[in-house]
Order: sequence, then structure tokens, then C-alpha cells
Amino acid sequence: MDRQTVIGLILIALVLVAFSFWSSKRQEAQLREQQQMAQQAQTTDTLANDTVKAPQQAAAAVAQTQAQAVDSTDIFFASALNTADTLQAPTKPIVLKNDKVSVELNPQGGLVCGVRLKDYKSYQDFHEGRENAELVLFDDSTSSMNMTFETVRGIYNTSGYQFQVAQQTDSTAVLALGSTQGDTLLLSYQLVPGTYIVNMRVSARGHSFKGKTLGLQWQDKVRQQEKGLYFENMYSTLTYREDDGDTEKLSEQSSDEKTPEKRVQWVAFKNQYFSAVLINPDLMQAHTLKSAICAEGSGYVKEYAADLEMPFAKNEAQMQLYFGPNQYRYLQSMEQYREGRLAAGHALLAIRYHSGERLCTLIYADQTAKDLRVENYTDRMVKTAFGKNAAPTWADLEAFLEERCIPRQRAGLREYLEALGLEEYDPLAIVQKTQGRMAEDDQWMEVERL
Repeated sequence: MDRQTVIGLILIALVLVAFSFWSSKRQEAQLREQQQMAQQAQTTDTLANDTVKAPQQAAAAVAQTQAQAVDSTDIFFASALNTADTLQAPTKPIVLKNDKVSVELNPQGGLVCGVRLKDYKSYQDFHEGRENAELVLFDDSTSSMNMTFETVRGIYNTSGYQFQVAQQTDSTAVLALGSTQGDTLLLSYQLVPGTYIVNMRVSARGHSFKGKTLGLQWQDKVRQQEKGLYFENMYSTLTYREDDGDTEKLSEQSSDEKTPEKRVQWVAFKNQYFSAVLINPDLMQAHTLKSAICAEGSGYVKEYAADLEMPFAKNEAQMQLYFGPNQYRYLQSMEQYREGRLAAGHALLAIRYHSGERLCTLIYADQTAKDLRVENYTDRMVKTAFGKNAAPTWADLEAFLEERCIPRQRAGLREYLEALGLEEYDPLAIVQKTQGRMAEDDQWMEVERL
């Protein structure tokens, strides 16, 4: 083999080795590229799958959270407001109405959530010429009621549950809350025809209820109804009557808070001319009563709060709610008061206070219990017996009678009393003789012993 042949063979071998090396590198590059493309495709598929699954997973998480939020041991589980069925079922208020007032009941919680007075309107509505406007005394945007009751499983709040309407007419309604034990809590309402009074009865049926006491938490941000805030604020206050007949109130001029030592008959969230009042014939314990002054320009006068506890003996409690003008402030009709006191054998007086020929004030005065009921028949407070005093006491009555008599210090008083046939200075006995007439005005009274 000559030299040229050997060189040719070596060159061929080198070319083969170089081609083989180049081919192997190219295959490795292609393999890496294919692997990268496969990984990218897998990543794209994963992202696509995650994109599809994300809302489903989120919905499942929400559902799981809601399921965890509902306590399945809750005896009112089916009525809890955080169950899926309840969340998807918004409710409308139940409306009770007569010719004077409309009262709204909220199925979510079962209590009063709105009140409108048909014969009245706010100064703003009057000023803007809204002829058909009704005065909003109470609504759920600024007011709330919540009731608490004790069961074998603990304390429950009605605000967390949705009541079912068992019965309803224009002026009555019965709301029911059923338990998983077959027991029922009933809230019964009756709007008395021709009045501003709502009779309310709470009753429980079954063994789930312990029947000790019933709690009521009530808050109300009182609307400004008049043009002048100063005077409206001055005559707006939280007022309550204790079991001995004394009427007390929180400060009108500043924020105030009290815990009455005695049990109370009623609590009134009072504005200058209107009140929202709760009365319980079995008396209540007022744990806390609060009144706070609202900022000028806010559209509100006072913010009231009351934390009350009332007897729930035999799983039943009765009370009255009053929403209306202050002339009805005692929540009980004059006729009911008169007949009830006479039936109890009390000494009762009827005092009719006139201006000229017009009857301005009727007073029923119970001499046995030393308390009274008053109804005014005129909006001119200066013509009424007690003026702007929204809750006169027995002492107020005694002072009023003495104001309509000759002064105790008057010279010749002894001769004056002898002329009337009286032995001592007794304002009631004097006005029975003189009708309380004074030279300065045309007002007088007649006193009748019933």
C-alpha cells in the first residue's frame, strides 16, 4: 500500500469520526428540545386544569366554611340565618296596620323593625310639601331589638334565626321558631284598633326551654323631627317608671347611663312629641339604661339603649309596645285604668280640667295607690294641667292643685277657709269648692269621686 492510499484511509476515518461526533451532539440537542417541549406542554395542561378547577375549589372552600359556621347541634339548626337555604331566601317585613299607625315585624329575629305614624309628618316633610308623607318613628337602619332566652343547650338570641309566619291578618301576626326537638317559640302580636298600642305575647312550648327569664336588648337612634334641635334635644330623654310609681329619667343635657336598683314598669325612648315605649305588667329588671347626645347636623337627637330582663314563668311573658304621640304616654287606655282600679276597690277621682268650655285634660287619680293617668285633648301645652311634663307624679298633682288655690300665706286665710266650710288648708277640698278658678285665666276644673 503506497503512501497516498494510507493518507486517504486516515482522512476517511477522521471524517467518519467527526461525523459520528456531530451526529451524536445533534441528537442530544434534539432530545433536549423534545423534552423541553414536552415539559412546556405538560405545564400548559396543568395551568389549564388549575384554571378550570380554581372556581370549583373556591366554591367548595366557601361551602365548607359555611358548613363549619353552622352548628349542627343547634336545636334551631334549620332556622339559623347562616344556613344555605336561609341565605338564599331574603324576607320582607310583616306589616300590621290600623288607621293610626303601621308596624313592621322582621321575620329575621321576629321583632319590631319599623313604625310609621299616619297622622303626623316630620318638619322636613312638611316644609318640602310632601302631602302623603308619614312620620318614621322607628326603622331598622338605626334601631334594633334582640331577645335572649335560655334553653337546655344554653342562651339563644332571636336575631340569629328566621321565624315562620304561622298566622297573619291586617292587625295580628303569630311568628314561630321551631326546634329540632319538636319544640316551638311563638311571638304573638296584636295591634289594637284605633290606638298606637301593640300587645305582645312570648310563649314557648316543649322541654327545650328552661322558663326562667327573658332578655330584651333594645337600641334606637331617635330622629330629629322638628326644625329646632335645641328644644327637641331638651325635651328628649330616656324615661322609666319604677315599681313604687316614681318616674325617673336620664339627663337631657348630656350623655348618661344608669342601672336602676328597683324593678321598672316601663321604659320610654322619648322624643319631644313622640315616644317608643315598652311596658311589662310583671315588672322588669333594667340592667343598663343609656342615653347619648347625637352630633348637631346628623339628623338625630339622642341614641338610647336598654338592656332589660323580664320574668318568663311557665314559659310565657306578656308586654305592650307603644309607638305614638306623648299624650298616650301611659300605654293603657283611660277606661282600662279606671275599670281596673275600681275593680280593685281603690279610691279614684276623675278631674276634668277646662279652658272655658273646652276640656283640655282628663286626670284619673288613684288615692289608694298614689298614682295617676292623664290624657290631654289639646296640643296647646299651656292649656293642659301639667304642660310639657310627660310623666306627672302624685307630687306633681298635689302641686298643680295647690297652684289653683289661694296661697297658704295669704292674710285672712282662716276666714276664707271658714267661709268655704273647711277646717284646714287642703288643696283638693278647696278646688272641689272653688273649681280651681283664678282671676288671671278662664281655666277651671271639676272633681268627681268615682
